[in-house]
Amino acid sequence: IVCPLTAQQATDVRDALARAIYSALFEWIVARVNATLNVDASGSGGSGDFGGGRTIGLLDIYGFECFEHNSLEQLLINLANERLQRHFNQQVIELVQAEYLAEGIEWTQIEWRDNAEVVELIDGRPHGRPGILAALSDTWRLSEAAADAHLLAELHQSFGGGGGGGGGGGV
Repeated sequence: IVCPLTAQQATDVRDALARAIYSALFEWIVARVNATLNVDASGSGGSGDFGGGRTIGLLDIYGFECFEHNSLEQLLINLANERLQRHFNQQVIELVQAEYLAEGIEWTQIEWRDNAEVVELIDGRPHGRPGILAALSDTWRLSEAAADAHLLAELHQSFGGGGGGGGGGGV
């Protein structure tokens, strides 16, 4: 069947196809990660019950979210929120406390957990060390068997761990 389209319609169809491909790829990656971590995302204990397995969680500005089905868009939204939260913490907490210290103002020190490791794991580290997104981008063209080994090697090189390569301390 041939269906003539305007340039705008063709662009819309192309964009919809790209979103569908990325969504399917993301769902496949989540399934592979969950299978590797031995996570049962359909735990019977309600929201957040992952059957006692290990999980990877991202904290967004509003807290942890457990969806039955996550999307690539949700991952990217949470990653942007992680960056914003880190920037906020640095600007408000670190800089204000440094100013108080410099001016000799008495206050109670606020301790906060820097989320740089989570952001770097996904987004990449400074000085060109790729994160998960960059490693996946480099890997997608390879055959499935080669892709798994290549992705694992890249992540070990960037983040260390598991005896596979060595970037020093893992995340």
